Amino acid sequence: MELIIHIGDAKCGSSSIQKSLCQANDLLRSNNILYHTPEYSTSHSAYLSLNGRNTRVNEFTSRRRATRNIEDIRTLVKNLDIDYVILSSEYFFNLSVGEIYYYLSKLKLTITGVHIIGYVRTPDSMYLAMQQQKLKASHYITPPDKYRRDIVAIFNEWEPLSKSVHVRLFNKITSVVQDFGQVLESITGLKIDLPEVVINESLSAEQMIVLQKFRQKYLAGRDEQFSDLSNDLIKEFRKMNILYLLGTKPKLTDSARGAIFRGNQDIIEEFDYNFPNLQLGNLCLAGDIEYDWKVDDVSTILQDYQQFIVEYLTLTYNSS
Repeated sequence: MELIIHIGDAKCGSSSIQKSLCQANDLLRSNNILYHTPEYSTSHSAYLSLNGRNTRVNEFTSRRRATRNIEDIRTLVKNLDIDYVILSSEYFFNLSVGEIYYYLSKLKLTITGVHIIGYVRTPDSMYLAMQQQKLKASHYITPPDKYRRDIVAIFNEWEPLSKSVHVRLFNKITSVVQDFGQVLESITGLKIDLPEVVINESLSAEQMIVLQKFRQKYLAGRDEQFSDLSNDLIKEFRKMNILYLLGTKPKLTDSARGAIFRGNQDIIEEFDYNFPNLQLGNLCLAGDIEYDWKVDDVSTILQDYQQFIVEYLTLTYNSS
């Protein structure tokens, strides 16, 4: 039996992949592929609790669910004709190989090969996605010139230990679910038509600006903490975005992008050396930099936004 581990990264369509795999459960099993997750979850993120890492669920509940899931997988593999087991969590991207092998040891299965699937974004695209996430719990952003994220080390760790490593550039993919299906086919030799699932919780540039102003006004003393107040506002924004994005798709200024690329230049070069077919560097060209951003004003890193939409959204939350 071989193991397929989808490691993320965060903000690279993991939720869509996981939900599609759950929906395709019967199809996968008919092809001797098992994707079985803990209760109330579409991923294996609960496994992080087994060695003391935080999850979004309290530690006791998370450990119980992870332990039961491991027992279930062991039983299913024993009783069914399973050739491949898939594990998936966007949080695996930040774990060492040793930590993940600790989880695998709990399965107590005879594993003849490990395949790694990982998706990455360009540094500017990941930075912008992470600032959206950060504003949900803070009224400060990370300055573009202070941002660094290593997207190479985890693949370097897995390369000598895996039967195959598949690195995909999220920016170049139209459908992450269909792309994942193609990678599965390349590993298993089986054509698996996964159901299309699109989960997009991105905010518009204007919504990012208003969210930051909201946190500054009402939650300035609660940075690095999620709040029901700001969560409710985000829910309202997502309702507004059901049919189409209300406002402008966020885009960084050239200056902010340039600072990010320069700060991550060594990582970009190493990535292109290891994975030349993806040509990451062609998407990461740095121009002139003016250090004109403010950590308490996300609009200073955004290239385009409509002020009248900002004012409309501000009136909306002020009146509610």
